[in-house]
Amino acid sequence: MLTTSLRTLALAALVGLGACAYVPAVHAAPDEIVVFTDEFEKKGDVGYELHLNYAARARKTPDYPGEQAPHHVFRVMPEIVWGLSEKWNLGLHFPLSYDPATKSAKLDGAKVRLHYLNVNEHSPDSATFYGVNYEVSAYSKRITESRYNAELRGIVGVRAGDWKFTVNPILTKALSDNPNGKHLEFEVFGQALRSFDEDFAVGIEHYSSLGRLPDVWLAIGANHLLGNRFQDQASLRHSSGYRTWLDQPDRQTGIQSADRHTVLTAARR
Repeated sequence: MLTTSLRTLALAALVGLGACAYVPAVHAAPDEIVVFTDEFEKKGDVGYELHLNYAARARKTPDYPGEQAPHHVFRVMPEIVWGLSEKWNLGLHFPLSYDPATKSAKLDGAKVRLHYLNVNEHSPDSATFYGVNYEVSAYSKRITESRYNAELRGIVGVRAGDWKFTVNPILTKALSDNPNGKHLEFEVFGQALRSFDEDFAVGIEHYSSLGRLPDVWLAIGANHLLGNRFQDQASLRHSSGYRTWLDQPDRQTGIQSADRHTVLTAARR
């Protein structure tokens, strides 16, 4: 069955607060700052979503020759998702951006993702869910030094009454040669969501990037040096955001902060 209805989310949000150390490495593109929950297309359905974000306050100086600095850049990412089965979705993303500095709009790249989700309903008000998202992306050199990148994202969560809690442990890896190498990086995203009725919910999201995986394991093995190591090597990035969801509780809209960016985001479905 083809689902064509678009559900609009109002731009209502609290200000995202964040403190993070800048890391000169290959990072996820700004349109990827999102927590994957139990939202899923049913078998035979086709879902359409439009992600919008605007970097109201971000880095103004390019990190490398040819980079598009994110300050005041407006990004648009159409997404199409097919329900392949009750537990598998296939998605295509086509990120675009408008840079006021050059007054030009360009296609930034493309992404394809395969998404697995299993939901165990314990009662009408209680459920646990888990899954994984496999993603491969091809981005312009304007966006990241590594043209091709891969992501493996875990999805673990629980619904209890009006509350839903979700955690996404994420591994990302550059697949192309670049000055920073093809390192494996580890991130953890999380969300706590409180629904007040079918059309209104308030959530808090947290984003943490622990940097290159070998550095993470070494730091964990030396607990007494953990804080100093992360600070000295600038391998810990941290940001927090507060968002308000309207209409569809799992569709996000808000202001978020990440890597010293303040980004206004919205989603239309």
